[in-house]
Amino acid sequence: MSWSGFGLGPDAVLARNSALIYGRTTGFGHNGPLSDRAGHDITYLAYSGVLHAIGQEGGRPVPPLKPRRRLWRRRRDAGAGALAALFERSRSGRGQVIDAAMTEGASMLTTPVHALMAAGLWSDMRGANLLDSGAPFYDSYETADARHVAVGRLEPRFFAEFARLLPLDERFVRGQYDRTLWPQMRAAIVDRVGQKTRDDWDRAATDACVAPVLSLREARDHPHNRARNAFVTSGALERPAPAPRFSRSRPTLAAMPADHHCQGRPCWHASAFRKAKLRPLSNAV
Repeated sequence: MSWSGFGLGPDAVLARNSALIYGRTTGFGHNGPLSDRAGHDITYLAYSGVLHAIGQEGGRPVPPLKPRRRLWRRRRDAGAGALAALFERSRSGRGQVIDAAMTEGASMLTTPVHALMAAGLWSDMRGANLLDSGAPFYDSYETADARHVAVGRLEPRFFAEFARLLPLDERFVRGQYDRTLWPQMRAAIVDRVGQKTRDDWDRAATDACVAPVLSLREARDHPHNRARNAFVTSGALERPAPAPRFSRSRPTLAAMPADHHCQGRPCWHASAFRKAKLRPLSNAV
């Protein structure tokens, strides 16, 4: 249940104090055709086009380890550190240097994995764990049309619904987390999923945490992403809209000068920035 169910939704809270900042984290956002659909990280990646881009040529999409999925966010460390330093400066009156190393940021994100390893709940082997494609109920599978679906059925109720749709033997439902059954379970899922097309599964498995693995181009045109204006056009480039969304503020897109294009396409290389005669940072502070 969301906070709204307890009478603590944004409207009620902001009515009491309009200066509050109210954050909401969901899988698909608060509007659009998929806003009420259940999901997991692997299915969110599937609808975004990201999962399609991970893996070897000719192979199936591979779900990345949870900390790796968030590695790109470490690039924001310097920005987040700057905000923290600004807050500290308001008290001390002094500035400081921020050293944001990507390797250390990546290591920090594995803290939960180290804790699981210490508790004996995570194997230090690739592809042998719950969220790294080791579990057959959290992985991608090829469909009858040589496309793929992503399945993320960690909770027993979601797994039971998926087992009913396939169908799977009841012993797999009872022993979902019995690792001795996983090889047989995976073989059964491979066989069943391969009997229908990707879009067939998308229509049939709306309540079982199953998602079509969309290509990057398909993701731009998916009805949910279109309904939420998840992609915007900037010059000749259609790209993801700024995120997260704000209820009052509307971020604007940065664009290259209009006269710096290569055959109708933006020049995303160093020479374009040199030609743009950008003001040196030394003159901007």
